[in-house]
Amino acid sequence: MKLCSKNVVSSESPTCVWIKEITRDYVLAWSYNHYLFSTRKPPHSLSETELTNARSELIDLTKAGFKLDWLKTKLDVRKKTNDVGSRVQELEEQVKNLNLELDTEKVNTATCTAKVLSLKQKMSDLTAELNEKEAKLLLLQTASRILFTFGKGECDEKID
Repeated sequence: MKLCSKNVVSSESPTCVWIKEITRDYVLAWSYNHYLFSTRKPPHSLSETELTNARSELIDLTKAGFKLDWLKTKLDVRKKTNDVGSRVQELEEQVKNLNLELDTEKVNTATCTAKVLSLKQKMSDLTAELNEKEAKLLLLQTASRILFTFGKGECDEKID
């Protein structure tokens, strides 16, 4: 079994055969194939280090005489995809955090609303009790004046 690159058997890939035909240097062909097949990952799975290493390998292969403008374009697209993907993840995290904060504020608002309603009810109850006590006080004061006025012998009736 002859390897075309670290991950690809040469008999399995027409690309490996083509690369062997255009270059007579086995190490250079192996290096090119390794680079070509090791970068076949989804864009979001490539780390910044992998992209930097791939760019370095691309430069080396270009210096060796390979025409790789098309590959450079693909590498640039992947880098941009990673950048956009990272930004999307950041934005998703911010949205998630804001939703959690919103939920917390809703709970706090509901708690405050319940407390306000409870305080309004308590205030209403106390106002009703105050009005009742003021009415009794007024009645007692009136009765006291009447008794004081008529208490000098003019009225012997008792007022409750």
